[in-house]
Amino acid sequence: MAPLNVDIEAVQALASRLRRLSQEFARLGEEIGWFDAVLGSRRVADTLGDFATNWSRAKEDLRLHLEELAAGAEGAAAAYAEVERHLSTGMTVEPS
Repeated sequence: MAPLNVDIEAVQALASRLRRLSQEFARLGEEIGWFDAVLGSRRVADTLGDFATNWSRAKEDLRLHLEELAAGAEGAAAAYAEVERHLSTGMTVEPS
């Protein structure tokens, strides 16, 4: 079995990037009502409204998945750091 090498700082940086991306998705505007006047067609405006509603749902789903991934990466980084701490002090790691 090959040795496991983990760059803990890279995993922590990944968690931070995922969290920032999730926050960016949360800040994305959802207002498209101003299009109604410029489109000139109620049908086009309604279609755009449907798209925006579906996009809002999909965006929120994606944002939640990004949060889960960020939390997982943070947990992994903490676990790897704990294992390294135990190994560096000569202690054994007991399974949870």
